[in-house]
Amino acid sequence: QLGCDGEVDLRVFDASGRCVRTLVNGTAKAGNHLTVWDGTDDQGHNLSHGVYFIRLTTPTATAKTKTVLAR
Repeated sequence: QLGCDGEVDLRVFDASGRCVRTLVNGTAKAGNHLTVWDGTDDQGHNLSHGVYFIRLTTPTATAKTKTVLAR
């Protein structure tokens, strides 16, 4: 949940730290939001199974988590 209106950046990184997908990069209103990642990179290619890291950056905080892509 976003605590204030502002710039939002939501990206997916591979295990080596390379950004493979930018899901959101823009402004958003405060509140709950849902974004679905389909397992593709920025060029639309399917990524291989494995561990990926998600990073959400807002004006007031940064949150990180990891996820497993299983095909």
